[in-house]
Amino acid sequence: MVFVRVRRAVARQGNRERILEAARHVLQTSGVTALTFDAIASIAEVTRAGVIYHFPSRSQLILALHEHLATRFEDRLEEELGRGHGRASEGERLRAYIRACAGITSRAELLFMLDGATDPEASTIWSELHARWVPSAEAIEAGPARLRAFLVRLAADGLWMYEASTGESLTPAQRRTAADALTDLLADP
Repeated sequence: MVFVRVRRAVARQGNRERILEAARHVLQTSGVTALTFDAIASIAEVTRAGVIYHFPSRSQLILALHEHLATRFEDRLEEELGRGHGRASEGERLRAYIRACAGITSRAELLFMLDGATDPEASTIWSELHARWVPSAEAIEAGPARLRAFLVRLAADGLWMYEASTGESLTPAQRRTAADALTDLLADP
């Protein structure tokens, strides 16, 4: 009997992840306004009731999707870093951020960051992620090296946004070249 309950819990967790990935797909291909329970259910191959079971309201779904996307992005950052952020210097974290931003971009994260900027709960998810990885605006007044780090962070954000917002693609070599150039800017002149 315990095994059956555990298997059902695992299946539900699997459905939850499938639903979030389906929502990410809808967001990526059709935008925020297309995020409906029916569209997500169709892609996740679950019923509308199955989506509602995990996310009783659209606002709960959207907040969970913010968390899901932020977790995916932070996983990518840690992969670039090769360890958790807490065991790295600010420079190492920023270099990982640059490489992650120069990687394959996702329009979904950009759309959701923009959409979440006016939602305090969603904004907090992204703000906390950025606080762990990159210098904040306070770096502007903290001396030349910190200012340079902040400006490089802004350039890395621009590199990431370029493809997500223009629809133009950079080649992997162009991404690496841009990331290397941004990383070189961090070195003291």
